[in-house]
Amino acid sequence: MRKAVLFFAAAFIFFSFSCTDFPDGEICPGSEVVARVDVGVTSSQEIGGGGRSILPSAFDGGGYEYYLFYIDTLSSSASGYSFYGTVSLSYISQTEATASVEFRPSVYRFVLYACPSHLSSPSENEAKSAAVLSGATIADIRSVRKILFYLDSASLSAKGTVSVDMDSSWAFPDGWDFSDGNASVTVGIYDKNTGKPVAVGTENPYRLSYPSDVSDALHLSGFSFGGAEIMPGAYDFIVRFANARLGTQYEWSDDITIVPNRTTSAEISVPNVIERIPSSPSSFSVSVSGANDDSDYYTAFFSWNDDADNETGFEIELADVSSWHSNLDGVMLMIPDVSDDASWDDTVSEPSYAGNDVNVYDEKSYSEYISHYYGYFGNSADFSPDSYSLKRNSTRARFFLQLGRRYIARIRSVGDAGKSAWVYGDFDSGGINVFRLSYMTDSGIVSSYESQSASGVPIDFPSSPLWKSWRVSSGTGEAYPVGDVGQPVPYTGHANLYLVGEYDASDDGSSAYDWADGDVILYGWGNAGGNVYFGGLSEDASGLSRLCDEGQFVSVSKSSVGTLRWELSPSAKSYSSVTLSIRKSTDDAPVYSQLWDTSTKVWTVDASSLDDGIYIATFSALSAAFPGKEFIFSAVVEITD
Repeated sequence: MRKAVLFFAAAFIFFSFSCTDFPDGEICPGSEVVARVDVGVTSSQEIGGGGRSILPSAFDGGGYEYYLFYIDTLSSSASGYSFYGTVSLSYISQTEATASVEFRPSVYRFVLYACPSHLSSPSENEAKSAAVLSGATIADIRSVRKILFYLDSASLSAKGTVSVDMDSSWAFPDGWDFSDGNASVTVGIYDKNTGKPVAVGTENPYRLSYPSDVSDALHLSGFSFGGAEIMPGAYDFIVRFANARLGTQYEWSDDITIVPNRTTSAEISVPNVIERIPSSPSSFSVSVSGANDDSDYYTAFFSWNDDADNETGFEIELADVSSWHSNLDGVMLMIPDVSDDASWDDTVSEPSYAGNDVNVYDEKSYSEYISHYYGYFGNSADFSPDSYSLKRNSTRARFFLQLGRRYIARIRSVGDAGKSAWVYGDFDSGGINVFRLSYMTDSGIVSSYESQSASGVPIDFPSSPLWKSWRVSSGTGEAYPVGDVGQPVPYTGHANLYLVGEYDASDDGSSAYDWADGDVILYGWGNAGGNVYFGGLSEDASGLSRLCDEGQFVSVSKSSVGTLRWELSPSAKSYSSVTLSIRKSTDDAPVYSQLWDTSTKVWTVDASSLDDGIYIATFSALSAAFPGKEFIFSAVVEITD
């Protein structure tokens, strides 16, 4: 990626409170107290490679002294922060460190300052004025064994300075004549939200002069840009090239970070952006959150890498393609693979699916959009209208999408010389989708929030009483497909689905597992080889298998049949186990009993091992849906010589 945002290297400080003299002379009890402090430190190291944000040099969390202050809130004599001392860190890594201090048990307010230079017994205000980073927290040392600091510059009022040296190695093209004042180059630091310049030196933006800043060879000569102090924060550093005669303007920009009590210095070789279309963004992705029962909308967070250095903003095109799929399960119309301009056009303009809603957001229209929704969602701690934008150097946007709709999106860079190619998100065939899945039971409404899946979203339902059927919406709508024992089939749609269950209170649902005629197949293997026909049974088309009915009588002659082979029909229920038991009608004890081989569901019985007489063949099945309940099927078999 081109630009790296501020990196917070988390340094963990473990404060070990042990029994010793406290600074005010009091002695703590004998138990050891350990508190954990999380310290964030900015870093100049570029993350992910290729980043080149302008950051203060040597700003990596090292080389600072950490000063700790406290207020004992339970002390009647406490009048302000007291200086504890300097906390010495032992770094485990760039993101982790340990230290130990000592306090007596009480409830404290703590503040920690990271300062770039040594201070001798500073007051809290002196440390704050000199600090680069600070963090504050409250901890009850009597019971809490961990406290957390997060250090940043948000609470600091000290300013930072800027010193940027610039040049270029390329020549201006024909028509850029600086001698008559028609061509110009300006450099400035601008507020990201308002776009207005901030005070730097005596002039901001600064207009380069000819021939000192722009040489006779029409290169940018080395010059320095800086001056007055600036409040901490992130700004846009912009170099603009204007040609009044040609009526054109181009810009190069980057993020610049101002840190308290630090100078942001850099040496920049400005690239040629004249008549150059900005590069496309990359890694365009989306994540979703915030779906709940109180709203019909959820939040979609778009992010991307800004790979351009001369964009003036971005465009995001968002299309509602819900019409590509029917509402109910069964007929699934998948979104085509939208990965280029042609497939996008085919999807959003397909005449068979009218109603696709397409909106293009640029910097201005997105600002209006996000400001509008700020009125609805502005109370959220992580949201303000300036937190997300399509302005230059931005890398994230936030949209509020409707539950039960399906969207696709694409993004491109916009610059003075034109617009980049569109970039498509790596979204699955369900697009961007969150739907509310609700079903009414006798105990109330159960809701969950899902995203469309080609394999379907399973619908969990109460196991007792067992639902026999489901209808959409109020219970008078169309029936929803069900599988075994009344279970709704997985939902492959994208629209909100609200089901009302219907069940028979007199039936616990186990009847769906009752044996049916034809669930058992009986084979006979003759002594002379080949299949044997049993009287009373009819052969199927293959002449091999016979379907048994409940209570059916089968006569088997041992002189012609050597082996009886029992098998479950493919249409039989999905039992968890089945046992075949064969007993003589005059006896209670079985002569054969065998749990099926689950891989074959087959029982083989040697007919010669059975004495002549009448036998009862009983199949006893169990189902995981109804533990402890047996499902019985039986047939009568006569064995003769």
